[in-house]
Amino acid sequence: MGEPREIFLIPSDSPLKEMLHRTLGSLGASLRDASPADFARLSSEHGIARVFLCDLSTEPARSQMLTALKSHGPPLPSVFLICDDWDLCSELGAHAVLNPNADPRALERSVHTLLRLLQLRTQRDRYEREAFTRRGNLRQLTRIGNSLSDVTQLDELIRMLLEETRSMLMADAVSLYLVREVDGEKKLVFVEAQNDSVELEMGQYALAIDNSSIAGFCALSKRTINLRDAYNHRPTEFHFKKSFDTLTGYRTRSVLAAPLINRDRETIGVLSAFNKKRERGVVLANEADIEKYVVPFDFAAQELVECIASQAAVSIEYSRLYNEIRRLFDGFVEASVTAIEARDPTTGGHSERVARLSVGLAHEISDSGSSDFRDIAFSETDITQLRYAAILHDFGKVGVKEHILVKPNKLFNEDLQRIQARFAYARERLVRADRERRIALLQELPPEDTLRERLAELDGQLERDLTVLIETLEAIEQANRPGRPIPNMPEILQKAKELFVPPPYGQDQPVQMLTEPECANLAITRGSLNERERREIQSHVSYTFEFLRKIPWTTKLRGVPGIAYAHHEMLDGSGYPRGISEVDIPYPSRIMTVADIFDALTAADRPYKRAIPVERAVAILYDEADRGKIERCIVDVLVQTRLYEPILKNPRGKLF
Repeated sequence: MGEPREIFLIPSDSPLKEMLHRTLGSLGASLRDASPADFARLSSEHGIARVFLCDLSTEPARSQMLTALKSHGPPLPSVFLICDDWDLCSELGAHAVLNPNADPRALERSVHTLLRLLQLRTQRDRYEREAFTRRGNLRQLTRIGNSLSDVTQLDELIRMLLEETRSMLMADAVSLYLVREVDGEKKLVFVEAQNDSVELEMGQYALAIDNSSIAGFCALSKRTINLRDAYNHRPTEFHFKKSFDTLTGYRTRSVLAAPLINRDRETIGVLSAFNKKRERGVVLANEADIEKYVVPFDFAAQELVECIASQAAVSIEYSRLYNEIRRLFDGFVEASVTAIEARDPTTGGHSERVARLSVGLAHEISDSGSSDFRDIAFSETDITQLRYAAILHDFGKVGVKEHILVKPNKLFNEDLQRIQARFAYARERLVRADRERRIALLQELPPEDTLRERLAELDGQLERDLTVLIETLEAIEQANRPGRPIPNMPEILQKAKELFVPPPYGQDQPVQMLTEPECANLAITRGSLNERERREIQSHVSYTFEFLRKIPWTTKLRGVPGIAYAHHEMLDGSGYPRGISEVDIPYPSRIMTVADIFDALTAADRPYKRAIPVERAVAILYDEADRGKIERCIVDVLVQTRLYEPILKNPRGKLF
């Protein structure tokens, strides 16, 4: 409200009317007539401040006005009494009293003083409102700054930015454009809009950064644009496009557009507000509503939107940088997984599957509400830590010797080839010895019947000896493949170890068909690794931890190395590499352990074992849980939610 220029006189026939009219007119104020009956209506109009001069010096106006004033109750509007009763003024809560019995010059001076008092009070009220508004705006700006600084996802940041801008400016609508490359040219790309009065379903489109639109010119000039009425704007510098209004029936009047400028003084977007409203919550349904409720954006609103735009520019740049770094790191993680799988192609996709299953289990556990997990809750940060730990849990395999890492059978190829060469040599020696015996027999010139009988014996002996060699080698070759138990294998291996053939010419040591280390490897009952090789494979966990702890993780992700380090530990302390027990194993690691075991059992790409059915894998998991090695309740979640089904259908699916 500005300084008072209109004052109501009650009653209209006051004896002082002429003097008041003359005096107030000389001071630039006008005097309007009113009756006691008008007071209730005029003083109660929402949002309009009135000033009243009430002459109580005559009847019946005195009685009528006193009734109206007492009916109104405190607080009274700006009411000034013309009477000689100071106590009455105090009782009613009026602001001042003009004594009607004073001499005319003194009364005139009092009117001058009255008007000056009104001016001062009006200015005071305006300053107080402005101060209150600025304090509120400052608090809101601080809150917006804090909120925006906490948000790293661009979509969420934009939504919050538009909501806060619309609220603070009391705007009916807001929109945001961001500068992006379109066909090799920088343009303003529409991102999002909010509107109280029109439902929006707008697709993406782009504006040129030029004077063909308000937003384009704002971005080009790096200036804030403030229009009282967009339709009455003269297009000297830029043009206003009415296409949205034409399409929706909306009427754009007041417009405020501010550029988002980064620290390099580059425009990265434009934040716009439309149709500032007198009252919150009003829907602008038609032209009459526009006329009644829409006002221009004042200078304070312009300052405010410039502050918001400045904060938004910083936050959007921060969000972009954060997401670029995140994508960069995710790319590094994916490259690391690729490096692991390049060394061991047979387990391709394992890390991704374990990560997908682990993250799914963590979400289900957080949302389950089960008493088993009453103290377990995973934040987004916890989920992110688990995802990185799971995807990188086998990275330490880069430190394991490759021939052990990819060892498909119990014997290395060269070891099996040596055994096969020995058996080939033994066969040749058997055939040669048989030939020598036959020659010696022929040299003896025995009778024909005896010769025939002796040759038949030699044939039988050679066949039996060769059969033993062939069957033993076949048993060794079969035993070499993991997961294929052979009856009486210990006896076969023992006999093979006891087989010797004469030494080659020039040597004096007989050739043993199967050495002690070879026999020990062939006797492996699970998998293809002997104890030494198994320990080396298990060392990948320590290698993983050493690798991960060298990464400068952020505060929110510093738990990643520890989670990965414990994924082979068991609740009863029988795991590796540290043999820690339940109290020291992080819960995310326990989830990863279940996921890792399940995938190892059901994966179809392991050369040393066949994939087993889900039912059998679940039975093994429950058996491990019953033995106190893994969490039964985690296995329950896996089985109940069947999270593994989409993973088994798409085993090469990507997490990132």
